[in-house]
Amino acid sequence: MFNHNLKKQVLFISITLFIVSLTQECYCTETSCIPSLQPFIIGWAALYIGGPILIWLANPILLMSWLTSKNSLYTSLIFSFAASVIALAFLFIKAIYNHDDAGITTTITHYKPGYWLWVASCWSMFIGNIAIVCKAKNFNSSVAVTSLLIVGITVTFLGMHTTKQLVFSNYKFTGNLDTLDYKYRAIERGWGLNMCENYLHKKNSGTANAVIRLYNKYGYKLKISNMNNRPYPAIDSIVKYRRQVFDTTAIQQ
Repeated sequence: MFNHNLKKQVLFISITLFIVSLTQECYCTETSCIPSLQPFIIGWAALYIGGPILIWLANPILLMSWLTSKNSLYTSLIFSFAASVIALAFLFIKAIYNHDDAGITTTITHYKPGYWLWVASCWSMFIGNIAIVCKAKNFNSSVAVTSLLIVGITVTFLGMHTTKQLVFSNYKFTGNLDTLDYKYRAIERGWGLNMCENYLHKKNSGTANAVIRLYNKYGYKLKISNMNNRPYPAIDSIVKYRRQVFDTTAIQQ
């Protein structure tokens, strides 16, 4: 009876954390913050891409852990372990690039409550299953749970501080993805310079908007005299002075 009640409590906590996570933002990129519901609903459709999107598989694996928790504790334990590992693996993704038609990239800058609640949902199920097994086998569950918490915290710390590297053409940025870091901003200026070259090769509104967007976020601002005394620079002005606007000399090879 004790194990049955504990199973229900663990399952309730895990499912509750998961549901709450869907109401929160998951992570932020340099351009926007992504609500958790978005990757949860449409993530399966992009699995063929591979790479970071495979992290989405933690969702059906966690579901299997819930479904098997009543009748097959060890199966549920295996599924919850797999879901926990996959969920934390997202911390070690160096960068995610989502290219639109204009070639704009988006990179994860930090993680939001939705992600942490999702991780907590997976790990609460895993640790709960461990505690149930220990109780059934008359092991000291507190030692097992404490050990798992230490492992989880350690992996999270390593994931949050892992060195991340962005490479664009001949430019390289190595370090944590802090959008205020001067080297990170320099790599984006390198991207802006490339977009200007693309615009010169083939002029279209998508590329123009991308150049202006990068100029506003990362470019060195033009003087009024270089903008034909206009308050805002036109695309032609930015492209004309592109090497000045998107100066990449701050990038360290």
